Amino acid sequence: MSFLGEENKGLIWTLLQDNNTFEGLTNDKFPFIQKKFEDILGHIDVEYGNNKLLEKNKIAIEMSIDMINKEKKGIDKKIQMIYKAQDLEDERKSKLNEEYNQQKQQLDSMINPTKPKEINFNDSIKDDEDRPIGNDMDRLINERLASRERELEIPQVSEEAKKWINNNNKINNNIEKPKEENIEERKEQKKVSFNDDNVNNIFDKLKKKAIEKEVREEIDFKKEYNLLLSKKNQMLLLFKEIEISLNKLLEYKV
Repeated sequence: MSFLGEENKGLIWTLLQDNNTFEGLTNDKFPFIQKKFEDILGHIDVEYGNNKLLEKNKIAIEMSIDMINKEKKGIDKKIQMIYKAQDLEDERKSKLNEEYNQQKQQLDSMINPTKPKEINFNDSIKDDEDRPIGNDMDRLINERLASRERELEIPQVSEEAKKWINNNNKINNNIEKPKEENIEERKEQKKVSFNDDNVNNIFDKLKKKAIEKEVREEIDFKKEYNLLLSKKNQMLLLFKEIEISLNKLLEYKV
């Protein structure tokens, strides 16, 4: 039986199959394996031409097993590279999502300022925030005036104190004043008096203006807050669109 004969080749190939040497190879790899197998047999016939058939077959089997195992390792490396690429892609997606969440948190903290405790904006005002102040301004001013008056309320003088003061004034008026001699003329001292009603009106106007200013500042602050809230929502929508675009881009690359 010739070493390069079909019968001997079939014998070696069958021995390789019985040994499960081809296990793990895909069908598309067999043409390449068969070609390498033929090359091995041709090389052995040249290099070991004087050896017996049994020795040549033994060398052919050893070299074929080594060649097939190397091909299997190459397939394993390709599979590992595919898995590694997928892992890198997943890691990249995770990193992008993490960066997006960080940017979103920073944006929230930047455009969502803390509202003062004394200011309480009702959600019902949101739909008509630009309406004229009108009666609301008068109501707020009156409430502030009443609050300020309660804070600055002066205790009233009791009836007993009034009686004591009046009696004391009568006693002082009944005491004769000593006559001054050699007085050529008496000069009447000028006294400056304020009308209590006018003073109260002035203070009321000042308080009203101050409170009106505070109320307007509160309303301006509310408008700025709502404007920032609107910008925040717009930015969140923009980030969402960016996230969707990134996901589509990553899916396209995969």
